[in-house]
Amino acid sequence: MKTIIAVWAVWTAVLTAGFGATGWTKDYDAALATAKRENKPVLVQFTGQKWCALCVILEKKIFSKKQFLETASKKWVLLELDLTRGKLDKMPPAQRAMYERNRKLAHKFKLRSVPTFILLDPNGKEFSRFLGESTWTVESFLKLLDDQLAKKGK
Repeated sequence: MKTIIAVWAVWTAVLTAGFGATGWTKDYDAALATAKRENKPVLVQFTGQKWCALCVILEKKIFSKKQFLETASKKWVLLELDLTRGKLDKMPPAQRAMYERNRKLAHKFKLRSVPTFILLDPNGKEFSRFLGESTWTVESFLKLLDDQLAKKGK
């Protein structure tokens, strides 16, 4: 019985790796694995939570709201990639590694600014991207996502 419980605990940890209580994962590989397993597209949010004023506004106004998280996570895997700057030598090793991974992904996706949103299909192929707007509401952003998904289906 102890073995079964131990295996269950490890399996649960593996399946939820990288996913925070906020509903957003911060791990690109975990997000793609979940997208493939659940056949969901990925909403990638490139952000700068410590230095980008619009990113902070959108987080408070939309991305941390229960309505957004519950609705969006039914259709999307939510991936937040933070590009917060800092002195690398002062960062804890885990934070530095995450920053370096996110910076490489920003380069891979030819990112020009934040906040940028990139939509990936369940296989990780980009099908849309757009920049953040201060006029968005939870409802308008969810509609934008639905419209992009519908456009992809055509």
